[in-house]
Amino acid sequence: MTILCCNYILPNRRLFLAGLTASVAASVFPAGAQQPNFESLLREYTANERLLENAWKYREVGVTRGVGRGTRSSRKISQSAIDLIVELEVGGRSQYERKYRKPIWPRGESGVTMGIGYDLRFANSSLLKRDWENLLTQQELDILKQVLGKGGEAARVALPSVQTISIPWPSAMTQFLNFLPYPTADAESIFPNSNELSDESFGALVSLVYNRGKAIPRNSPRRTEMVAIHDLMGERKFGAIPEQIRKMKKLWTTPDSRGLVIRRELEALLFELGLK
Repeated sequence: MTILCCNYILPNRRLFLAGLTASVAASVFPAGAQQPNFESLLREYTANERLLENAWKYREVGVTRGVGRGTRSSRKISQSAIDLIVELEVGGRSQYERKYRKPIWPRGESGVTMGIGYDLRFANSSLLKRDWENLLTQQELDILKQVLGKGGEAARVALPSVQTISIPWPSAMTQFLNFLPYPTADAESIFPNSNELSDESFGALVSLVYNRGKAIPRNSPRRTEMVAIHDLMGERKFGAIPEQIRKMKKLWTTPDSRGLVIRRELEALLFELGLK
């Protein structure tokens, strides 16, 4: 598969999906429903802004939504994993250019969000400078400082004040690729033997941590599968991990959380690709 990463061109979708074609687990949809293949599932997700933005609304404690903290990893994940995370966040380049060049508010407790999932609720002045000073003007940074730390209704009210900001795709991708080593390091820190996984399988775990955070408390019903993945990684039972990713779907049962159910299935399929 030819990927021009340096120019931020997403892969040819047909080639990307060809390697991922598989039946979607029955647990994604009600019994008796026609089971779509990977391509139709991804197309449903990326074509529906509400699926994307509702998935952003459901945030686990400790998830900083695109704002890197802590250490950075030097481990690389596959280009397929990078592309999938980007598609799960903004639906790819064409949808980004159409919908997300300007800051948005994804509803819920989110803050003003820009680029590829960069939530200003979780940033401060120094982090904003670190992440964006080479991509935005000082005037633009000063405008964005007004909404730092705001979430929920306060972010919604503040959104019009930053609508003069427009971030082109190359700048959004540059920031995202600079951020990616942070969730990569988080995934390495909680999942033992990560170095033994393929770049595709490990990339699926990075996507999972990016979305759900790295907490693995053993007394939390919401984190049962995250703990199970930790234990399976320690035992090198890699083939059992996609099942645990799929089991997480039980956490999101309302119509407006369907985006997260689909995200989990896509991550499970990517992990399985890396096992072949």
